[in-house]
Amino acid sequence: MSGLDSGTRDRELSELRLGIKSALIDIRPDSVRELIGHGIACGIPATDLLDGCIVPVLESVGNDWDRGRLALSQVYMAARILEDAMTDVFKDQTTRRSQSVVVGVGLMEDYHVLGKRMVRSCLTAAGFPVVDLGRVTVDDIVEKVRDRGVDVLMLSALMLRSALKVKDAITALRAAGLTMPVYVGGGPFRLDPRLCTDVGADGMGKTASDAIGLMQTHLQGRDGS
Repeated sequence: MSGLDSGTRDRELSELRLGIKSALIDIRPDSVRELIGHGIACGIPATDLLDGCIVPVLESVGNDWDRGRLALSQVYMAARILEDAMTDVFKDQTTRRSQSVVVGVGLMEDYHVLGKRMVRSCLTAAGFPVVDLGRVTVDDIVEKVRDRGVDVLMLSALMLRSALKVKDAITALRAAGLTMPVYVGGGPFRLDPRLCTDVGADGMGKTASDAIGLMQTHLQGRDGS
């Protein structure tokens, strides 16, 4: 439990959100680490920092990109800076969520890895255990998912041809008895949201930070909350 009363904690978190987002946009990683360190020094628990500060900041950055207020490069750098900061600042603390769910992040048959890296960075910064499956194909996806103990699978696709392959991948997973939810993202799904249903995915994200919301929804449904 934190030594701060709820009002003080909420004010601290609000100030941290503003400061961290400003530092991310200006690409000041040292300032981000200092602000997170300040939150810890003030007695804010790691889980409160994750849910009350880091996650909202990532979602806000993603929303700003979706509205044309930020460049894709800024979103990518924000996710990477937070990923590195969380690793450095919390390396001696337990930051993984109590509901341990391994998220597998893969690129469906494409070679452009930026989208996958952004999703991985957002999820890692938000405290979720992530395994990077790299580039996956219909032929090897079952083996990769099973060998890595994946509980939730997120697939990114850059081209329509690759997006359509997701349907075959999900069919292969189900035929192998693997029932984990599969979430998708990438250009083809942004352009035609109906494609998510067409390929049989359980949901989609428009931005990398949407992956966090998908995981939160998954955990709430799993735990019956």
